[in-house]
Amino acid sequence: MRKVLRAYAKDRDGNLILMGTISAPHSKDKPTPRERQDKRHFIRRGATIFKKEIIRPAKSMAASRRNTS
Repeated sequence: MRKVLRAYAKDRDGNLILMGTISAPHSKDKPTPRERQDKRHFIRRGATIFKKEIIRPAKSMAASRRNTS
């Protein structure tokens, strides 16, 4: 599992549009310069909503093949 920060913008109809995803900082300390730059990039493109989400990796095909034999 890893934490990500997803940037959304609203279109004219009020629907959310996913602008992009960046990895969320692991600590509550000051974000790295790269993380600040990525967030500013999304804001310049029009992102107004940021949500922290947890992504679970999909099971690999090799693991599923081992279980079926």
